[in-house]
Amino acid sequence: MKWFRIRINSPIAAELLASAGAVGLVEEPEVCGFFDESKVFDAKNYLQNFNPIVEEVVDRVEPFYLPPIQVGNFRITPIQSFERPPENNEVLIIPGMGFGTGHHETTRDVIYLMQEIDDQISTVLDFGTGSGILSIVASKIFKPSKLVALDNDEEALKNASENLFMNDVTAEITTSYIDTPYDLILANVYAEVLIEQRLFKGKWCLLSGILKEKSDSVLEVYLTMYSLIKRIDSGQWVTFLLRA
Repeated sequence: MKWFRIRINSPIAAELLASAGAVGLVEEPEVCGFFDESKVFDAKNYLQNFNPIVEEVVDRVEPFYLPPIQVGNFRITPIQSFERPPENNEVLIIPGMGFGTGHHETTRDVIYLMQEIDDQISTVLDFGTGSGILSIVASKIFKPSKLVALDNDEEALKNASENLFMNDVTAEITTSYIDTPYDLILANVYAEVLIEQRLFKGKWCLLSGILKEKSDSVLEVYLTMYSLIKRIDSGQWVTFLLRA
């Protein structure tokens, strides 16, 4: 089987390549993703807006698989297919067309901050669920009676459904946003979406996916309804933990 590497120019290159179906990532020093010959054409089309550079791999026999990572109490394990149930505090993720393998700063920071919420959380909205990773972690931490995983991308929702099932998590998976109160709102999406959507009906709200230069604009909107509890800066990305 032939293998290919794809490089793209994006601050979220790792997550985009994983979402395109990469079986592995390395930094050389820029991020590149590995694809077998059956997936490289679709991946190139998926990444077409990022001017992908596709090269056949001639200096490796096997690609580097996405490694497991530890995020606080949780071990995030990317896998290629469902072969076993997760172990204690483990999250299994099949990289697909949904954002979120735990390898991007924003995903990790939301998971870290979720573990700092000391409160009874019965209802959770995962706005822009992507791979479903944040819904899975929220389910393990809070065991909510209602969990809504929302995304406007049908392919992402298919990926989320698969990952939720593997991790034995039950959620309402939907493309429809209903503006009702939640104990916790999770939103790892771009600043422009956060400003437009104004996710004001959370008791707690965790916002990420925010470039540092746009963080003041997001805070200006959200501090009209929330108090800032904690902020994490990771490189060019910012994550906010807010409370009503």
